[in-house]
Amino acid sequence: MNINYFSEFKPIRNRLRKIGLFEVLDELYRLMKLRKPRFVPEVYEFTYVNALIYCPIESDRGVNFQKEFNKVLIHISALHYKIDTHYINKIDDPFGFIRKSYLNQDKSRVGHYMNQFIRYYHIFSDSSLSCHIETKIGISYYDFMLCSFWLTGKFKDNYHISKHYFFPANSSNTPFNETNMSKVLGLLSDDYVSIKSRLKSEMVYDEDAFLFFGKGHIRTPIIHYNSHLICLYPGVLLKQATAGVYYTAEIYDKKYNLNNQFGKGFEKYIGIILNKLNKDGKYKITPEIKYNKGVNKTSDWIVIEDSSLVFIECKTKRQILETKLYSSGTDEDSGLQDYAANEISKIYKVYNDYRNNEISDLKYDSSKSFIPIIVFLEDGFYLDINKEIPAKIKEILLSKGISPELVDEYPFHIFSVSDFEYKLQIMFKMGFSTYFTKLAAGEISQDYIERFDYIDYFSDDFVDLFITPNDTGSSSK
Repeated sequence: MNINYFSEFKPIRNRLRKIGLFEVLDELYRLMKLRKPRFVPEVYEFTYVNALIYCPIESDRGVNFQKEFNKVLIHISALHYKIDTHYINKIDDPFGFIRKSYLNQDKSRVGHYMNQFIRYYHIFSDSSLSCHIETKIGISYYDFMLCSFWLTGKFKDNYHISKHYFFPANSSNTPFNETNMSKVLGLLSDDYVSIKSRLKSEMVYDEDAFLFFGKGHIRTPIIHYNSHLICLYPGVLLKQATAGVYYTAEIYDKKYNLNNQFGKGFEKYIGIILNKLNKDGKYKITPEIKYNKGVNKTSDWIVIEDSSLVFIECKTKRQILETKLYSSGTDEDSGLQDYAANEISKIYKVYNDYRNNEISDLKYDSSKSFIPIIVFLEDGFYLDINKEIPAKIKEILLSKGISPELVDEYPFHIFSVSDFEYKLQIMFKMGFSTYFTKLAAGEISQDYIERFDYIDYFSDDFVDLFITPNDTGSSSK
């Protein structure tokens, strides 16, 4: 049964009713920009959402805003600590807590936003997907990306901007014309009164009070207020303009039969970054191989180096809302673990076939170690920290007559694509076998990871695809 924390929230609500919304937004914006934030991200987001619901536009006369606002943050932080403590101590699900907390913070956190746009440009570039998206949103995905990129870039610099800024008089022959910008803002924004009303109906004050998946300010991260547009979370805006198109365009709906194209788009993207790192041809990179007269197939990508064979499987599986909430039971989380275990067991099954020389185009080499990798498009699938997953994989392998010892001999590795893109560069530099050996021995420090000289995969591509064509007045793509 959910625990109701509304009585603890009421004093916070009463203080919010005294202080002005835009003073709160200004102060939140300042605090969130600090190199060392005073509070965890959940505290700021809870404040933001409840300020939208309860704050008047202007502070009450005679109220000391800074004093009241500081008390609001302190009390919200205390409430957050109380709820987290309950979950950790009573629910006894540390892995679930870590994953769900990460996901909650991750929804507004991205790497370089240009890479995020390029990633989804490649994934959605399949003609059937791009045509479907255009039909659903009323604008080509190429133009949608350009307009969204402009919005995101500007909101990274300032959280409130005059709406007129995005409708310049000389934009009629560009992708940023009034029709396109209106369509994009229609998808990514809503007016203040509507968002306030929606959030009030959606907000809960139980153990999920600090989890905001699917809430109104996530679905439409830009707020219209009079002649201004407000976006305090440009990272959320970026994700809605990229990953969110999967939902906006209803690609998930089985009646459109697009899941295969969506998955193939992700596989193609992983192949692009693999080959960008292999310009010297040091590694042999092979796409999926069919064998046994086409009945079976290997993992999506195979990387071969002198000392190891790497199987890389790409998955676009999305986590349903119930797997992201503290209040959910363990059934949803168990289902997610079962899915991961089943998919990873397939990689070991293919390796077993390889070891038995069943793949004619890939002859077994006993001198090479095996490295199984699964890459998820969505962040937060850090299931390899959960010790239940290897046990589930071993059960599946045993049922298929395959030695479960493979899991211990060749440990699997789970990555989100945003993490994989960067770690992959270190793997190519060191060698896959060396990287994972050093990683297991604790010989790759966080300092090394942070100081590594990463390349920008797509700086030239971005210019060629989006900047140069539009500099010359072309908007035909």
